[in-house]
Amino acid sequence: MLLTYVDESFTDDWYTMAALLLDGPAAAALTAQLDQVAADAARAYGLPAGPEVELHGHEIFHAAKSWKGVPPRARIGVFDDVVEAVAAQPVRIIARGMDVIGQKARYAVPEAPHSEVLKHLDSHGVTALLDTSRHVVHCVNE
Repeated sequence: MLLTYVDESFTDDWYTMAALLLDGPAAAALTAQLDQVAADAARAYGLPAGPEVELHGHEIFHAAKSWKGVPPRARIGVFDDVVEAVAAQPVRIIARGMDVIGQKARYAVPEAPHSEVLKHLDSHGVTALLDTSRHVVHCVNE
């Protein structure tokens, strides 16, 4: 069985999703590595320990929530540690996006961007990478 962790990013003009596709052992190893990155950052920068320190790119880059007051170079270093943790595992990354303005201009009743991009991510991304004997569980961050 494979797991697919999906997250989105959007503006008024664009809607994008990225999926991280990996098996159970890789998911466990990656979880342990990311927990370690968060714990190291908490110790190094005086952040609250535990689940309050989340490794969300937006919060890290914009010094929001727990990351407020952490210097920019330190936050970039943490983000680099996250990327290195992902790169150390046998994962596949699939990205899909759409031009929301273009979709609204083309269709009288456009589909919701979230639904449309998720369909494309599944049908043109995840499914194309697998042989038909594997099952995929999607974990969507909402």
